[in-house]
Amino acid sequence: MTIARLNISHGTMKSNLKLLNLYAEAKRLRPHKTCAVMIDIKGREIRVSPFKAGQLTCEFHNDDVVTLRTDDFG
Repeated sequence: MTIARLNISHGTMKSNLKLLNLYAEAKRLRPHKTCAVMIDIKGREIRVSPFKAGQLTCEFHNDDVVTLRTDDFG
C-alpha cells in the first residue's frame, strides 16, 4: 500500500482519530515502509456556522462581497 485514504465525511471525529491512530501504530511497526495519508472531505460544500444566533440561512445578491475565513466567527 502506498497511500491510506481516509474519508472523514463519514464517521465522527472520534472514529476518524481512531483510524489515524491505527495508521500511526502500523507505521511504528513497519518503519522501513513508506505510506502517505490522504484525507478526503465531502466535496463541493463549504461548512459555515450561522451568521447570527438562530439564523440558519443567508441570502446573497449580485455585487455582495463575501469573505471566507478559517478562524472562529466570534
